Amino acid sequence: MSSGELAKAYEQAAEGYGQTIATDPDKANRFADVLARIYSEMRRRGVQGQSALLTLLHDRRPHVRYWAAVHALAFAPGLGEPVLVELEKEGGLAGFNARYTLSEWRDGKLKLPE
Repeated sequence: MSSGELAKAYEQAAEGYGQTIATDPDKANRFADVLARIYSEMRRRGVQGQSALLTLLHDRRPHVRYWAAVHALAFAPGLGEPVLVELEKEGGLAGFNARYTLSEWRDGKLKLPE
């Protein structure tokens, strides 16, 4: 799979998470597991994979931006954190998640996979 194809799969899993988190948390957790696996592969690919992930910070869908921003905190916090701040301001479920994530991040409690 190319880095672009990985980004597309990541995007679809993040959107699936957003569509199911309020109604089917178990299904949403499966999407989160898929996101974690894709993220690990993107990180393994270095700059090329990370760059593909960073393009998703500008997606129109809040849950795609949320997940990309969370994962970006591990290698590009200066890009991920502002997206989370903006999502928090927008509100909604992604905004709620962003607020919690920012709190954990700023308190040094957020554990991100390498």
